[in-house]
Parts: sequence; structure tokens; C-alpha cells
Amino acid sequence: VIIFGTGVWYRKYRSILSENTRVVALLDNNSDKWGRILDGCVIQSPENIKFLRYDKILILCKDSNRIKNQLINFGVLEQDIWDIKKYKETELQFRL
Repeated sequence: VIIFGTGVWYRKYRSILSENTRVVALLDNNSDKWGRILDGCVIQSPENIKFLRYDKILILCKDSNRIKNQLINFGVLEQDIWDIKKYKETELQFRL
């Protein structure tokens, strides 16, 4: 999973990520954060998405529609973009 957003929503929801969820990268639009390490991952520019391998992208920020459109413009398939609600629903299904 790639996580897009490293601010308030990330801090709020990172604790609910399943132990089965492997985070391969963190993306953020704030260029001041690029290159910093957070929870063992380097924060990268969203444009790096084209160089990364992932199954899903989890958006953890308030303006998820704008981020979703940004990712689609980078060539990400819409079905590969999840918000926290979709993530929770899917993880719950795997636990049942």
C-alpha cells in the first residue's frame, strides 16, 4: 500500500492499519516533507507514483477527492485508490 498524506489524518488513522498492510511509500504534496523519514518510510513527491509498485493507494487526508483526481491524472486506476472508509470495510471483510 502507498499512503498519500502524512499530516493530521495520517497520525489519526495509522494505528488502525492492519499488521497485514505493508506500507511501501508515503506521498505528500508538501514539498517541505519530501525526503524526510516517517515511520520508516521516506516521504516522496506524488509524481514518483510512476516509479513505485503497489496494490492500493490509501488517501489519508481531508481533501480526498482532489487527491484522487490528482492520482488519476498520474495514471493510477480509480479502483486502486481507497479512502479510509473503503480500507476499513475491506479489512473487516478479511478478518471475518
